[in-house]
Amino acid sequence: LVTDALERLAWGADRGGEDGEAAVAGKRRRLLAAALRRGGAGGVLAPRAFYDAVYAAMLRAGMRAELLSLDETLRGTGAQAMYLDAFLLDTGGGAARLHAVARPLEASAEQASHLEALARLYAARGRPGDAAWVLHRLAFRSGGDGVGLEERCALLSQALLHARSVSVGPLGGGGAQGAVDPAAAAQEIEDRLQVLTFQQRLARELCDGDTRARAEALGLRLDALNS
Repeated sequence: LVTDALERLAWGADRGGEDGEAAVAGKRRRLLAAALRRGGAGGVLAPRAFYDAVYAAMLRAGMRAELLSLDETLRGTGAQAMYLDAFLLDTGGGAARLHAVARPLEASAEQASHLEALARLYAARGRPGDAAWVLHRLAFRSGGDGVGLEERCALLSQALLHARSVSVGPLGGGGAQGAVDPAAAAQEIEDRLQVLTFQQRLARELCDGDTRARAEALGLRLDALNS
């Protein structure tokens, strides 16, 4: 019922129903708070499948931004976004794949988008080390169309900011296999960013005219410099 209601509200907003966009957003917030609060009614948590179904319905309804801001939306309502990090991790390919540090992360474009969302959630929940780990893995992922120079630089820049904010504990995305000292991790990320800066300059110098696509293609061929 909850998932159907969410999708009906999104359908009405997309097609200019009687309620305005703000009114529909308010209805969705109240529906989510009531559903997720009831999920833990009586001190007994609903099965994780219930929460997964709600989150999946939010994505189908185009509520990605609302999904990532659930903690703020539910503050003071008595409801919680239970298992949201686990949901994003699973839809991003799973923990085993993320923590398999011996090889590049394999992720489709859709899985990568879920992992980027997971990194933002980690950061918002005060887990910068985990956010940095996920972003670093994403920057050197395989699968899909690969990662271009600009995207890789953006991901590593974000990872560096998070890694530098870790004051205690290891940086390793919750997986003991990848746990490393945050200072060492930040230095490694910074070194890789310097290599990327060189790659970008080289790509610009080797190409002329309308060069963006050619520069990205060249960047993919220069990946060996980062290994």
